[in-house]
Amino acid sequence: MLFLARIKRDHIPYYCIVLFLAIFSPPVFGASTSDSCFPLPPRPAFLTEYVNNTLSWKTVLQGKTGYAGNVENPRPMPDATLSIFHNDLKKVWNRLNDTVCFAFSPQNIEHESSEIIRLPKQDLWCLTKPGDHVLLSDRKTHHYTMIGGIDHINNTISFIDFWPDIFFLKKGFNSAGVEATFQNGLFTITKNEYLRLIIGLITPDTPALIDHYIGYRSASKSDPKIMFSIGATYLEHVFFENVYRSIRYFRDTFALLDDNKSEFYYKVAQRLIFSLARASYLKFINEDIKAANQYARESDELAAKVGLKHIEPFFSVIDYYKLGNIAGTAGDLKSSIIYYTKAIKLDENFSKAYLYRAMAKMKQKDYAGAITDSSTALPLFDTEIAEIKTILKKPEKLGSFQMIERKEEIESIVHLKIETLVVRSKSYYHSGEMEKSFQDSQTVQHLQNEKTKDKRL
Repeated sequence: MLFLARIKRDHIPYYCIVLFLAIFSPPVFGASTSDSCFPLPPRPAFLTEYVNNTLSWKTVLQGKTGYAGNVENPRPMPDATLSIFHNDLKKVWNRLNDTVCFAFSPQNIEHESSEIIRLPKQDLWCLTKPGDHVLLSDRKTHHYTMIGGIDHINNTISFIDFWPDIFFLKKGFNSAGVEATFQNGLFTITKNEYLRLIIGLITPDTPALIDHYIGYRSASKSDPKIMFSIGATYLEHVFFENVYRSIRYFRDTFALLDDNKSEFYYKVAQRLIFSLARASYLKFINEDIKAANQYARESDELAAKVGLKHIEPFFSVIDYYKLGNIAGTAGDLKSSIIYYTKAIKLDENFSKAYLYRAMAKMKQKDYAGAITDSSTALPLFDTEIAEIKTILKKPEKLGSFQMIERKEEIESIVHLKIETLVVRSKSYYHSGEMEKSFQDSQTVQHLQNEKTKDKRL
């Protein structure tokens, strides 16, 4: 559905008509014989089917709220930058094994996210496929929409939109002088017009897409920013195999910098060290001790080479949190506690870091520490729940799908709260404080009963 929302790019506010998702059918999509573009590997059948069908339910839910109108900020939303929109779509595509949500933009546009792969505009045309999301702009209005079809013979591209009367590319609705033709439910413009307007492309595919691109655009192998952003894209996707892919690209990026002691040099070193640490733990978990030691050794050698004091500023709260999680899974409780502590130093209200540090301390029989951390986490979870409930009291400010997402967030936080109470109850028990342990176990039972009741309703 359409939302009118304020969005930022390069610190300049814009108004944006956002088409989040569209119901579509396979016959609409298609691409004619390739022109001068490099050949693209076809999406595998499982992914094509998902693109064509599975996303439609989100649009159905959002569509129930209707179009909000052409007034300023009728339904407040977060600033819908390409990075934010990409992160939202990753939540969908991360469900599919070996599927990566790639985000591209022209090389002249900067982004706050390292995951936006900046390429020559001509290559964006070649990479665009039916079912992709694109961000178009006339530099006054940003517009997210969906690709319906591509004609590489006649050099035209078509879009799906639910409100054809107010579509961004209609005559008079943009300041770029573009006038799309409308036929069979699709708006069509030329390739040149598309390349003038596109500032973002989001496409779900397998790693084969990037492998093919690198193969046909060999010059990209010597561009450290392209190689780094590909590595960052793989690193932030949930499937562990992508950690090893990220290492490959970070290694190549670091080799291109040739000891150039710039901020970017240290940033690349940090991401490579972070990836190597995760890979080492993953191999240890999978009982490949030799590979685990190799990754750990490479990480230590690189840290010694560049200097820890130079790379530590580039570690984020989430970096430390992820390392804490995987170290704990590998049984390295001491390191896990260190990582969670570093995360908390960066964000003293990081509720989950307190919870999982409490778990690690309990396993180490530091029951007093576990009680302190779990007791700190509980009010933080309550605050998070209260904030979401405040938002839910204003349903007119949210679409139906956003309402569902917020309610799911509450369920997730309640589950974490239950985990926290279990940890504290066990820690109280081992500390001999039986009454407090019993009280926490009673609270756990009450929360579980409430969850069961809510599901029945």
